[in-house]
Amino acid sequence: MVMKDKKDLLVKRFLEENKKEVADNGFTDKVMQEISDEKDRTWIVLFLGAAGVALSILFCIYSGLLNQILLQVEHIPFYYYGFAVFVFPLIFTLAFCRNGNCSIRHV
Repeated sequence: MVMKDKKDLLVKRFLEENKKEVADNGFTDKVMQEISDEKDRTWIVLFLGAAGVALSILFCIYSGLLNQILLQVEHIPFYYYGFAVFVFPLIFTLAFCRNGNCSIRHV
């Protein structure tokens, strides 16, 4: 253990004594200028996301999948929808609070 500490000290001292600065010649400034001039391309994500949603909707309509879903939904009793409407926010709140994002204080 002591030998390792001595070697570490020798290496550290050697590196400190032989430290050389490399000439920058404005390289860092040029790189930072290029990074800051980067254009906002969020429109690509929005456009491709909207195109994906539109294609999915078209697929559902033309394949008959949407009709099948609507036929299945017609047979579900109405009180199931009410239960879902009132219970879903409770489940969402509990899951949200479990992650530590809730500011509700226990009394």
